[in-house]
Amino acid sequence: MRLPLFDGTYTLDGYTPAERKVITTLFDAVYEAQGFILASPVYHNAISGSLKNALDFLELLYTTHASGMKGKVAGIIAAQGGTSGSGMNTLTTMLLAARAMGAWVAPTMVAIPGSRKAFDETGLAQNPTIDQRLRRLGAEVARASAMFAAHWIVEEHSQRAFHKALMKE
Repeated sequence: MRLPLFDGTYTLDGYTPAERKVITTLFDAVYEAQGFILASPVYHNAISGSLKNALDFLELLYTTHASGMKGKVAGIIAAQGGTSGSGMNTLTTMLLAARAMGAWVAPTMVAIPGSRKAFDETGLAQNPTIDQRLRRLGAEVARASAMFAAHWIVEEHSQRAFHKALMKE
């Protein structure tokens, strides 16, 4: 998915029909998800511009009652190309953004130093500790998402009405 740049407005009016389709695809995916994983490469001790742009678009799902992430579970991962630093600033940025948007953030957060060499050709983590942390994070997100879906009360009707109104613009 290639999102256009967020223009800082709270409407889809300034986007082409093709851009609106991409934006609403993101909205639909977040809206329908019970949980998700936010992952970012570590860029200058912060999140990538692409993730920041996507998070900015998700502000369009905001109403006075709930955001598109409210009542959903987020897991967070920071992937570092090198091995200097810890990725904590990137993890913290994602943690704060997700919480500000109403998500419940899973307790396990994963920083992957040396990410360019951390996985084999099939995509599996080569380091058993990283593998264990990734599996724990996935299990936390899955368990908490199921629990929240069964018991979390979200102002569903106002979210659906606002979401449908955005889709018509």
